[in-house]
Amino acid sequence: AAGARACTAQPKTVLVPPMFERDLKARSRMVKSSYDYLFAKPSLRWLFEDYMGSGLNTVLLFAPAVDPRISVKAKLGEGDAGMMSVRYQPFGMAEPLCFVDVKASPRSPGDVTLRACAFSTDTGLGSFATLPLAKHVSGRRAEVGVRYSSPVFTAGAVLQPATNRLSHLWLCGRREGMTLGVQLRPDLPVHSLQGGLLQAVSTAGSSSSSSSSSSSSSS
Repeated sequence: AAGARACTAQPKTVLVPPMFERDLKARSRMVKSSYDYLFAKPSLRWLFEDYMGSGLNTVLLFAPAVDPRISVKAKLGEGDAGMMSVRYQPFGMAEPLCFVDVKASPRSPGDVTLRACAFSTDTGLGSFATLPLAKHVSGRRAEVGVRYSSPVFTAGAVLQPATNRLSHLWLCGRREGMTLGVQLRPDLPVHSLQGGLLQAVSTAGSSSSSSSSSSSSSS
């Protein structure tokens, strides 16, 4: 009986939470234009900078076991090469594309950027924002954007709230191994765009009403 109990007893298992988790670079694509991500070939840039560059580069990712929604990523290199970011994912791994992070680089001391992204995998709709906290150092303005993304199609727009101007629009699609896309940088005031849309809607409404009236008179 003792031997039978020993055979049926479950072995002791020690569960150790992972301290290091492979970061998904694809998450960062959600706070920028999909055209830049698809056609700027960031994978080639990572290849030449991380693997074929001079010196030694190290990337560390730490996720505390107490709260895995928080992760700290540090990229270390020689001289001023490097980067550090602190990311918070409010929904954990259930929604990895919803996050807020703070990113800094020693290449420009004092240049800190706050990024935020909210994306629904069910509807494909999302919004994002990139806010330089020291624009007098970086020279960049804050940007907010909206997007729609699916496995075969993506579209979006980016605005600059400080100037109230439309920075750029993109439209990309993928089918049977072929990727096509276009990106426009109109740099138009938002009020001009609103006026154009209202005029187009009013023109379409007047043309439809005139066509309906002509058809009724002919009958």
